[in-house]
Amino acid sequence: MLILFPCLIVQAFIISKIPPSGPAPNPMLKSKATYLPNTKEILLFGGQDVSTSEYKSTLYTFNIESLVWGEIIPQSYENPPGLIYAEIFLVSENKILVFFGEMKNAISSKVYSFDLKTKIWNTEQLSGDNIIGRVSYACSDFYYKGVKYLAIYGGLTSNGIDDSFYIIDFITLKVRKIENKGDIPSKGHGITLIYYQEKLYLYGARWPLEAFENQGTSMHLFDLSTETWHLVLFTTSFPPVRFFHSAFLYKDSMLIFFGDNLEKSLSNNDTWSYNFTTSLWTNKGIFPSSTLYSSILIDTKVYVLFGIINLAFVNTVSTFDISTPYIIKNDIVSHRNFPQKRRNHCIKKINDSIYLFGGISEHGEYLNDVWRFDNKTEKWYYIITNGTIPIGRAFFGCGISVGTGILIYGGQSASGNLKDFYFYDVTANIWGEMFIGSYNPGERSKLCLTSTLYFSFIIGGVKDNNYFKDIWMYDYSTEKFTKILDLPNVLANAQCWSELNGSDFLLYVISGNNMNYRQHDYNYKILVYKTDGEYTGKILLNYSNTELDVTESALIKTENGFLLISGSKWYNFLKPIVYSYDLNTGQVIKKNIGNHMAMFGHSADHMGDSIYVFGGGFSNDLVKMPESVSNTFYKFQKEEGGIEIGCSSGTVKKGDYCEPCQNGQFYNDSGCFPCPPGTFSRKTSAEGLSSCLPCDNGYYNQKEGSLFCYECPAYSLCPIGSSYLLEFTSYPISAQNQPQAYEGKTSIISNVVNKAWLYFSLFAVFFTFAIYRISSLWKNIEMMDLFVADHGQEVDVPVVYRKTKLGGLFSIYFLLAVSIVVLGSFLTFELDNITEIKALVPLVTIKEKILANDFTIISTFYTYGGLCKSDFSGIDFLSITETNIKYKQRNTQTYFISSNCIVEINYSDIIFSENAIITIKLSERTARASYISVNITISSSIPSESSNIYLPIIPSDEKQILVGPRPSVISLNAIPSIFYSQDTKWPNKITGYHLALSENVVVGETATQKTINSKAFLNEQFIFRIGNSALVTQRNSNSSWFIFIGGLLGSVFGLFGTFTTFLGICEDWTEKIMKRLENRNAIKNIVNKRLDIHINFSIPNKNQRRKSVKILPATLEDMKHI
Repeated sequence: MLILFPCLIVQAFIISKIPPSGPAPNPMLKSKATYLPNTKEILLFGGQDVSTSEYKSTLYTFNIESLVWGEIIPQSYENPPGLIYAEIFLVSENKILVFFGEMKNAISSKVYSFDLKTKIWNTEQLSGDNIIGRVSYACSDFYYKGVKYLAIYGGLTSNGIDDSFYIIDFITLKVRKIENKGDIPSKGHGITLIYYQEKLYLYGARWPLEAFENQGTSMHLFDLSTETWHLVLFTTSFPPVRFFHSAFLYKDSMLIFFGDNLEKSLSNNDTWSYNFTTSLWTNKGIFPSSTLYSSILIDTKVYVLFGIINLAFVNTVSTFDISTPYIIKNDIVSHRNFPQKRRNHCIKKINDSIYLFGGISEHGEYLNDVWRFDNKTEKWYYIITNGTIPIGRAFFGCGISVGTGILIYGGQSASGNLKDFYFYDVTANIWGEMFIGSYNPGERSKLCLTSTLYFSFIIGGVKDNNYFKDIWMYDYSTEKFTKILDLPNVLANAQCWSELNGSDFLLYVISGNNMNYRQHDYNYKILVYKTDGEYTGKILLNYSNTELDVTESALIKTENGFLLISGSKWYNFLKPIVYSYDLNTGQVIKKNIGNHMAMFGHSADHMGDSIYVFGGGFSNDLVKMPESVSNTFYKFQKEEGGIEIGCSSGTVKKGDYCEPCQNGQFYNDSGCFPCPPGTFSRKTSAEGLSSCLPCDNGYYNQKEGSLFCYECPAYSLCPIGSSYLLEFTSYPISAQNQPQAYEGKTSIISNVVNKAWLYFSLFAVFFTFAIYRISSLWKNIEMMDLFVADHGQEVDVPVVYRKTKLGGLFSIYFLLAVSIVVLGSFLTFELDNITEIKALVPLVTIKEKILANDFTIISTFYTYGGLCKSDFSGIDFLSITETNIKYKQRNTQTYFISSNCIVEINYSDIIFSENAIITIKLSERTARASYISVNITISSSIPSESSNIYLPIIPSDEKQILVGPRPSVISLNAIPSIFYSQDTKWPNKITGYHLALSENVVVGETATQKTINSKAFLNEQFIFRIGNSALVTQRNSNSSWFIFIGGLLGSVFGLFGTFTTFLGICEDWTEKIMKRLENRNAIKNIVNKRLDIHINFSIPNKNQRRKSVKILPATLEDMKHI
């Protein structure tokens, strides 16, 4: 029998049960009870477990003084089958009898006896008249003339409802069938029989059902002296007719409780008392309706256990005090859900709760249920989990992942040993299977699993009697296993833990057993470190300690050492001892906690200042009972002056008290800290920053230590984890900027020269007009004449060089035109003297080594969940890995601006090979981003030109956030390029790359606000594909200085010749015009002279008409001489 006291004080510990009544059985229906006065216990037998629908034959005890549940474990080879409605009676101090009952598919006709001292079941044989098995019959045990009898009436048999009446001698088990005579009652089912003053009273509804509404006005009594039935009529108010009720004798009254009302198809909620002396009924009170419960009268109280109350299955224990005028009800043990019995399971403390998973049940079933123990209410809650739920298992490895979930590996199931790896996120209530690849520890059970940060370690174990001694490490970021080392000896059922040691890890391996079931005496301290980019390990300490001589134990890590709680030796004997080991001094302290506390296959964890131990198997006087299981939940507390337990994570020492971190806070190694803006927490004892949940999409929080988030206004954007309001218009779009083809300054030069000619034209018009208007300029302009040798000469006249006004004017124009030509030529030579040629050529033809002088990646992680720095000492939060890439130098900088984490990586002299990869991983526990923008810039071969691509990485659903080991992938074409130049303005050769997006961006792993803690890391990956072609750019000079000067001189002299030609044309035209003007003036002079002669030498006659003067013809030369 299990421990029956609520609290035990031993030297070093105060040990109590939770609840003090111990683990109550699952709610049961249709079980029966009797009372054991020697032990003050109610003994319950059989019934149906509502959680499994299984028919039970279990013997549970409930102590009415200590209010503690217990169980009697039979020691017999054969036990009764599971039965319901099987009546149980105490017939002597150590013997009980069980009559009949219903099995799964039949009604039992057997009678069983159980010896309370030897704990052995036997089958009893009835003698006398035949009686077939039955259930729901009316029965009453009583003493009549000094002999204890059992009276049985009616009930449901295999032949239907019966009306037979039997009396059985409890000592001889002789059956006598009583002949019914008198007012014979009809057959009944679910009715009651009460013994009072040598009479038996039969009460309840009976068949036929069609007469049901006319029943309830009477009951029957059987006179034992005359063996005759009589009808008792009720003359005053009486209770509604019922069946499946309870009836008890108290003093001179019969009390009935509850029952079913077939007419109204409901359960009654009333209690009544019938006084045999006054023949009156009295209503004793109304209570919540109950049915299918167990009940028994002890002294003045009726105990009601289990059943259905208000349509709910319960395992409460209530008392009804019937000594008062009105019955008083008291729930002495309230309803509690409780995990079923198990061993080789796992419990882990997360925040202010303890989680239970797996194990093997009392029926050999491998369990996969999850339960949560709330430390505030001290109640267990069954959790219906989601996701990829692992199959039932026991002997598995179990650990904690950065304070947010439970890890399990392998174990033993109904199908054999397992090798799967699962993570349970307690916040999202989701199971997920982790990818382990083909290189892994394989199938095994009885292993030890421990985790630190994002690394899990698996130690030892067994598969099909093959024992292991290897240690494996799992890297969550790479989703790969690595074998670290082999221990000197094989090991199973070991206890272990891991610690961070700078950037390395320390493993401690304690206890366990070898293949011969001998407990392991050696303890190991192992260093796990990285060398050449790979993790390996070495044993720092290997020492033997025969005092820690148990296996199948439970370990608790303390501040300076550890505790081992109970366990087995040689797999046969249990040691109820708590071992305290000080790692600093090597001192071992042993404390015996009592034989009843001897356990194996149990599980323990540390919460606050207490140790909690659940389940496991137990012993019979320290001899291991291999198939035993329990669901007892113990709490160990430090006794004054006893073994130090210390404070668990999530709590801080305040005097003698371990104070939990409050709501809105989280715990790290140095104390409690408020959750940062953008997060909240309603948990106490929360461990790690990841326990602070980010505000959901559409909510934000600007305060530290908040318990909730605020709704985002409609005009703002609040992605997951927002700490302030964002004024948002739209998400950014992708863009790129590539080196452009070389363009000379032709347009600029043309524009300048064209404007110069325009201004020249305007100046020529203005100056020509001005020169004719200003006589002083016109008289002196011939001094500017540069065309002295090019003026026209007369034939047969000596050549005389002369300056002319027209020549001076043309010289000024010529000088201005030459200036424009020189300016245009010089600008063309300096600014437009290059021709660029581009071509794609096979890469194999390029002999030069292609590298880029500068390559920069700027990644901005928006609404970043962490602080953009390492949150673990010795562990870098940012890791960058390169594949197929060479470079001279890499510089990395990080910035945290307005809740955004900016990572800038710069490479110098970088060389890409085919399928080059750069992976950026943020390892901060709360690394996450609402979206990412990437700005990639690389120097091209074109001088002073870069190739740039800007890309946003945005989840498809705004309610999701980027987080998880699967990276966002950006695939780019890195096109090699080489530049050649003949001009001294640029180097004669430059190499680089041009970037182009080759595929659409693949958005990485995402999570919702609820599932965010089931994932870690924030990754992005850049893939560079080189291809088979290279871009060659060549810039050639169109002309040299020699050519430029020659061309310029040619242009000047050509222009001079042009002006000379135009000057000659103009002079000829001018000369002709001048001759024409001279002739016209000469004729005008002749006319004027003749007119003068006529006026002076002619006599006018007024009577005569004037006659014209006649002049002899003359030549022009003659005219000149007149």
